[in-house]
Amino acid sequence: MSRKMSHLQIIGLKTDLLAAIRELGRLGCVHIDSLAETPEFSTSRLTLDAGMVRRQEELSLKLLQINGLIDTLGLPKNAKPITENADEPVEHALPAVEELLPVVQRLASQRDKLRAERELLPRFLSTLRKLLPLFLSVVRDPDTVSFGVLVNRSQSDVLDIIAGQVAEITGGQGETAVGPLDATTQAMFIAVPPSGADAIASMLDRHDVSRLRLPPEFDSTSPESAIASLTSRLQAIPDESAAVEQQIKAIAEQWSSRLLTFAAALQDELEMYQVLPQLGQTEMTFVLAGWVPATMVPDVQAALERAIGDRIIVSTTPMTGELERHAPVALSNPGLARPFESLVHLYSTPRYEEFDPTSLVALFMPLFFGMMLGDIGYGALLLAFTLLLRRRIASGMLHDLANILALGAGWTIVFGFLFGELFGTLGEEIGLHPILFDRAESDHLVELLALTLSIGAAHILLSLLLGLWEGIQQRNRHHLLERGGRLLGLMALFLLAGILVDFLPGELMTPAIALLILGTVFLASSLGKIGIIVAPIEMIGLVGNVLSYLRIAAIGLSSVYLALVANEIAGIIGSIIVGLIIAVLFHALNLVLGTFSPTIQSLRLHYVEFFRNFYEGGGTLYEPYRSRLAHRE
Repeated sequence: MSRKMSHLQIIGLKTDLLAAIRELGRLGCVHIDSLAETPEFSTSRLTLDAGMVRRQEELSLKLLQINGLIDTLGLPKNAKPITENADEPVEHALPAVEELLPVVQRLASQRDKLRAERELLPRFLSTLRKLLPLFLSVVRDPDTVSFGVLVNRSQSDVLDIIAGQVAEITGGQGETAVGPLDATTQAMFIAVPPSGADAIASMLDRHDVSRLRLPPEFDSTSPESAIASLTSRLQAIPDESAAVEQQIKAIAEQWSSRLLTFAAALQDELEMYQVLPQLGQTEMTFVLAGWVPATMVPDVQAALERAIGDRIIVSTTPMTGELERHAPVALSNPGLARPFESLVHLYSTPRYEEFDPTSLVALFMPLFFGMMLGDIGYGALLLAFTLLLRRRIASGMLHDLANILALGAGWTIVFGFLFGELFGTLGEEIGLHPILFDRAESDHLVELLALTLSIGAAHILLSLLLGLWEGIQQRNRHHLLERGGRLLGLMALFLLAGILVDFLPGELMTPAIALLILGTVFLASSLGKIGIIVAPIEMIGLVGNVLSYLRIAAIGLSSVYLALVANEIAGIIGSIIVGLIIAVLFHALNLVLGTFSPTIQSLRLHYVEFFRNFYEGGGTLYEPYRSRLAHRE
């Protein structure tokens, strides 16, 4: 069901605008409407002045900085704010962030540099150690400049060209040495007098070869000194990294709640500026229109009067048909039905004052699911899994799905007893007998089909009765004729089916045909000129709608037979261990399929067969404007 809503009109001085919006955010119960979509009001849209735009830009920049600090410090997103006052953190955030930002940036830069060194320096050290035998005595001379060149062995001929050009450029004073680095790479070391260093560097750039370049702090030393320095540096990095991480951790512990509070407060301020264009204005006042649950109207009035005084007017607008069409929907269902709201919203949100089908989905969907899977063992395993999932996931769509499957698992166990199934036919081995009938036996096929058709017919009949009631409530002639015609046609089909199987006396044939004709006429009247052609087809479609519920029996039988196959294969294999493994794999597959397929098919029966007869949807979900800081848990 949905909560009764009231439409509010709030009028106040522009000087109190931000205070009023902050108070509404603290209350967190007013769904703010855009005045452009509210025909009852004819004010101009509120525009942000230059000061507001500048303030919005400043807050956006600060929020980016704070979010950067939160990411850099690795702060937990669920930390508690240190204050419930949304104004104080915004005022304190600006200087506090300016003070903290360079400190964290410096530490983050040190951390990144140490991580890069820890990753790159071992590569240089390994390369130098492999190439040490290639170093000439002249390379170790501090008066020479050395270069390292790395090429693929398939291109080693370029090294001969480079050696010749080195001799030419240096007049024979330069020296080169070539050797293998690994199975695919050749290395060359070049030692030249300082006077020829620039020319050699330019020549190597023209050849576009890979150069061995040590970090600058190690590049000017001899190879042995470079190796020693690299080794020493790698040994010092862990201690330095630990010290930096400790400083970052200390800052994170000190600033965690404050930064998250600042971020929430700044986000509140920015969202407030995004709300403002939905308001209206005159030269001196602002006008806000919104929705609130009827029981909370006094709370809104009292809170705004406390915050602003008598300078603000809060009144309710009489509900009109136009307003009702724009009213948001706040669903309020019992605890067991609440998870199914997600499935209803997945199809469409109910309109205000439209019947909310959530409770009916909560009743029938687990029933259909349990009837399809219908096995004590599978139900127990699925129930255990969903209860574990509920403990690990506290909220959201997955939490709702776990609750839905838990109810389906409960009905699965119930139907498991009714059909006498425990991992298929395994129940027979321990003396389990069906209470209702054994659906796997061909002798009971007609009973199974009759049961599913009866449930399907009742489901569709209920949807048509609801549709007829909705038409009466809305005084909608089209809906009354359409849904009334379908209802009469379905009743006629019931009578005809009962007569054909000799369940009802033949004297009812004439009333049944009369009902069918009358229902067709009503349905055709609702469809206009084309109704004379479409109405008979729609009546035939009613039969298809009922027959569609046979999928409950079909999917259930497929699950039974797959379990039967698993047990028989396990029984004919000579090895007990191998047979057990195969049986477990087959039953696991059957459980996965038996969870997925009944869920999809149950949804289909509701979305396609059930909702079409009474539920239109297309409503707006109640989403009140609320402060992140005031409502943070």
